[in-house]
Amino acid sequence: MIKERLDQIEKKLHAADELADDLREQLLEKLEELKAELKSEKAASFDPESLGSLVGFTQLSAHEALRPQQDPELLKLALKGVDRNLERFETDHPTLVSVVNNFCIMLANMGI
Repeated sequence: MIKERLDQIEKKLHAADELADDLREQLLEKLEELKAELKSEKAASFDPESLGSLVGFTQLSAHEALRPQQDPELLKLALKGVDRNLERFETDHPTLVSVVNNFCIMLANMGI
């Protein structure tokens, strides 16, 4: 299920015509880092429900950020969900937290 969500994010990034090519590549690179971290040995110790929530909010934030007519409040709520989930993972999974955090920072730096 998590792989499917990450694949959906990737498809949306590829389809987002409003993204500059260099930004698209940077976001796709961060997404690949996230996929690699989730495939690592440490992934076996992830709580599936918490991880699903983190990926879900990451997907939602990407969706809201790439919508043609953005709703700033929905994006804010989605990013808040990512932040809250990251807090739970930070101690046990610092690399995962760093990758997701960098993805969100990139969205923020794009003005999203």
